[in-house]
Amino acid sequence: METKALPKPSSTHRLKAFTIIELMVALVLFVTIISMAMLLWSNVQKGLSLFQKSSDEYYQYIALTARIERDFIQSLSTTIQPNSFAFSNNTNNITYTILPNSVVCNNGRATITYPAKLIRVTPFYFSDTDLVSELALEFEIQGKRITFHIAKKLNGKQLFNNTINYGS
Repeated sequence: METKALPKPSSTHRLKAFTIIELMVALVLFVTIISMAMLLWSNVQKGLSLFQKSSDEYYQYIALTARIERDFIQSLSTTIQPNSFAFSNNTNNITYTILPNSVVCNNGRATITYPAKLIRVTPFYFSDTDLVSELALEFEIQGKRITFHIAKKLNGKQLFNNTINYGS
């Protein structure tokens, strides 16, 4: 059995490889690109978080105004106090309490708190009666003031009851 010896490298034959300088430059570029990607991802996450928070506020505002509108239109009488307002009909008495940064709705069976800042409730009355035909609700959402108007048609029963009860 014959064994062969490995050839000795000649001075003209070199292994191809990267120098330490080339490896360091590549490493610096890689770290820079990864850092920029992480910074971009962080900014995207912050933006999404802010968007989620603001959209949650608007959804709560929409849910609250839809509920107030439904209750107001179904009501036969409306009572306005400095920090609350109430709607009554034959079956329900619904009270909305205005707190500094929320509105609490209580219908006798359940209490729901809406994180909305209600600044003012302005009633508009039908002719010279005490029947509220329109409400203006002023909210503050993300530093902006938004006024929401609700109007309802008064039916003959409401006008008749008002005449019988109050004589006007």
